[in-house]
Amino acid sequence: MPDDSPNLETPLEGWKEIAAFLQRDESTARRWEREEGLSVRRHEHKRRSSVYAYPSELDAWRVGRLSTAPGEQAEPQQSPIPGPLISGLAVSGLIVLAFLLIVYGPVLNPPSPIAQAAQDSVRTELVWPQAKGISPQGSVSPDGKLVTYVDWVDEGNLAIRNLETGENRRLTDTATAVTSNDMSYALDSRISPDGKQVVYEWARPSPVGETGELRLLPLDGEPGQPRTIVNPSEGSYVSPQGWFPDGGRVLAVVKKSSDHQILTVSVPGGEVRQIRSIAWSDAPRARVSPDGRYIAYSRSASRDDLAKDIFAVAADGSSEITVVRHSANDELVDWSPNGDYLLINSDRGGQPGLWIQPLENATPAGQLQLIVPNVDVAAGMGLAKDGSLFYSVRVSQRRLKLAEIDLRTGELLAEPKNAVEQFVGRNLGGTFSPDGKEFAYLSGREQWNRRTIIVRSLATGEERDVPHNLQHAFSLMWPLGSDSFIVQGHHYRDRFGLFSCHGIDP
Repeated sequence: MPDDSPNLETPLEGWKEIAAFLQRDESTARRWEREEGLSVRRHEHKRRSSVYAYPSELDAWRVGRLSTAPGEQAEPQQSPIPGPLISGLAVSGLIVLAFLLIVYGPVLNPPSPIAQAAQDSVRTELVWPQAKGISPQGSVSPDGKLVTYVDWVDEGNLAIRNLETGENRRLTDTATAVTSNDMSYALDSRISPDGKQVVYEWARPSPVGETGELRLLPLDGEPGQPRTIVNPSEGSYVSPQGWFPDGGRVLAVVKKSSDHQILTVSVPGGEVRQIRSIAWSDAPRARVSPDGRYIAYSRSASRDDLAKDIFAVAADGSSEITVVRHSANDELVDWSPNGDYLLINSDRGGQPGLWIQPLENATPAGQLQLIVPNVDVAAGMGLAKDGSLFYSVRVSQRRLKLAEIDLRTGELLAEPKNAVEQFVGRNLGGTFSPDGKEFAYLSGREQWNRRTIIVRSLATGEERDVPHNLQHAFSLMWPLGSDSFIVQGHHYRDRFGLFSCHGIDP
């Protein structure tokens, strides 16, 4: 790997040094890399354990970290204070994880007008409060009684919860994500249409880095011997996306460093058929229509625009159809039970919301309709047969605040006030303009890690977006006398460093 560190500083070699720098144990550092994008690099042509990291990159990640572990306080963010303005930014937060349920009733087959019917019949129910130490990377059973998840308290084993009784039960017993350097653990999982099996991704060590196999297990009985149905090339991951209605095939996405592939897998024999190959974007999210005829998926439309759009193809991979194309970020959630709608998580209303797109043979048949405003269902676990949508929520109280202080005495001249009222929990950082009339910050309006750069007027509160093509943005600076930002982040070709972002002036 070429050394593109911005200042050619001495790297931290190995997990031990990285963990010591972060003041955490090695298992926590590894988990942060898996779940929260900790900036760890790997040497080429060396064994998988040969990792390194630059202190400045770890500091940038720590400053920009959105997801705070349960019980931890978010680290305070500080910003340069321009002379005459005498203001500052402060952040605090706490993460709580819960499962919610939206019961649609007639909404997915609504009378006209659609939006009004949705608002009249949608209700929200909390079904698993304070689900700590888990990753909601699973799915809901067709009857809505069971959900699968990854249990990080139990080494990263795959587990299942009965939502009626509150009973949790492990499905695997060989995970070693906490106690071993040769980590094995579960990732995404999907329950079969008959509710008797689960297909899941299992990460295991390999000579070139972790590899994610596709495995199959029955849901009844004690943890058993899984069957591997796809063993990809070393260093790749196979993520299950759903089942075909007959239970004979699984829809999956292969995640590689260079591209991603949507494919179908025969459950009895493991035969693989490629549906689409995508050379840019994050890994697509794909779902099978209830009749098994179509596959819908969300991906970026081009290399230069990372906001996602929605597409569909026939189950054999032919005839791609553009279902939703918009400048907003549109993420596929699922099909409605009758296949007449796609459920979409979109930020086109200024806040994330749940929208539906009417379809006829996977082709748009009407306008996109907002049915649940101000709710983020991007981490959806799927729909039960009755139309109940299960999804997870991370509740954060992180806020950007402005305060006036006396720089000579350090005295607080006025109580801190909220600088931004939108996307609470998703805003961070901050840098003032050279003239002190504006400030800029990062906001997770599109995705949790791909943050938007927002410039806000201190006088009027008016905001404008500054476009960029980075996959992940962690921090930004507004140099004196400059007409561009310096942004620290990841480019889509996995290059980490400092990037110049132009277009500050409206």
